[in-house]
Amino acid sequence: MARYGYGMSVSGTRKSIVPSSGGGGFITTSRAFNSGGGQVGSTNTGDIPESWVANEATVTSVIFANDNSVSIIGSYAFYGCTSLASINIPNSVTTISEQSFRGCTSLSSITIPDSVTSIGSYAFYDCNITTITIPSGVTSIGGYAFQSCNNLATVLCYVAQSVFVGDETFSATASPLTIRVPTSGAVSDTWTAGTGLSFQGNLNVTVIKNL
Repeated sequence: MARYGYGMSVSGTRKSIVPSSGGGGFITTSRAFNSGGGQVGSTNTGDIPESWVANEATVTSVIFANDNSVSIIGSYAFYGCTSLASINIPNSVTTISEQSFRGCTSLSSITIPDSVTSIGSYAFYDCNITTITIPSGVTSIGGYAFQSCNNLATVLCYVAQSVFVGDETFSATASPLTIRVPTSGAVSDTWTAGTGLSFQGNLNVTVIKNL
């Protein structure tokens, strides 16, 4: 059974107190918290359900279960969580469903683990990220997944162009948008290096083969 203590993180003058597992044990539930350490929404076991803490503007942090029970982040799960600034998606997750993080306008740090295979449409629409890494295991990225991420300027992309199955994935992102891809190999061969390219709704893309 996991034991919970309290860890404190300080950013500027703002402090957040959130539970942490004690003794290195597994955490078997996922919970969301506000800046004072109070729980927001329900305690969840297993996959993150649809609309779990949707439109909960006070959510500032999330602790996911680390017992490999979370494989899906449901549609709209964190929709409109405007105070959520960072998220570390657990490495058991394979599916980030549509609109999971849409409208998380403070979300500037996202870690997508190697386990993820599918990113749904509008998944990160209107987030505040400046860079994103798309790991090699991703096989499908839906339309508008990163649309209106106005500050998104760099994509570290380990997947082929064909993985982008939807439309307008990068429309209303930074101009220019730099997409870095592997230097050589099968993935690299699907990309054409250059500047001023048009790709997925952004008309000013630079592709560099240097990963």
